[in-house]
Amino acid sequence: MLPFLFFDRPRFARAEWVWVLAAAALGVPVVFLLQFKGLSLTTVSHAALMVGTLPMLLAIAAVLFAGEQLHSKSRGINPPTTI
Repeated sequence: MLPFLFFDRPRFARAEWVWVLAAAALGVPVVFLLQFKGLSLTTVSHAALMVGTLPMLLAIAAVLFAGEQLHSKSRGINPPTTI
């Protein structure tokens, strides 16, 4: 979150910054701990399927819930070249 503070500083009230910083500090580790606990309770092949499909599921969720647009001509991404 730190780069966003320099380029596009969000405007939060002082009391809201406490919640934002707490979510940033605790949210990511808690999510990883829950994910790793869940992965430890399943088989290796099932865990590999879950980890492998996560980027695709996140992209689909971004399209459905956040209104993101997916296309191959994204800024900063070059198509593969053939030699």
